[in-house]
Amino acid sequence: MSQDAKPGDDAVPRLSGGCLCGDIRYTVTAKPAGVSICNCRHCRKQSGSHRSLNWLVPEGDLAITGPLATFEDMGDSGKPVLRQFCPRCGSPIRTVAQSIPGFDVLKSGTLDETPPDAPRFAIYGDRAASWEAEALPCPVFPLNRG
Repeated sequence: MSQDAKPGDDAVPRLSGGCLCGDIRYTVTAKPAGVSICNCRHCRKQSGSHRSLNWLVPEGDLAITGPLATFEDMGDSGKPVLRQFCPRCGSPIRTVAQSIPGFDVLKSGTLDETPPDAPRFAIYGDRAASWEAEALPCPVFPLNRG
């Protein structure tokens, strides 16, 4: 993680990340508007885990280099959800959901360093594993907050 800020400085840290094979790289130039855990079935399948840790980044504050492949999904909202990933190694990078215009959903597991911000809430808590829902470190909502 490269940071332009020093301790006690109000400057926004510049974070970097990318895919497993290195073909995709990105930088984030703003603090996330939200950090959440998603337990919906589609995020679980895309992440290959029982949940996805997501950063909500203002559109324009996420600069990506390298070719992304896109899988068009459908959200519970009935609106398209574009799940973007590396076409070579399959790492999920970004989700663009029409239900939240003006934001990119960054898969924070692709950051070069451990994400510095803890999740503020969890969505689709009704779909979380029973052993997980009680242990989440934040408020849990049964469905999407939107």
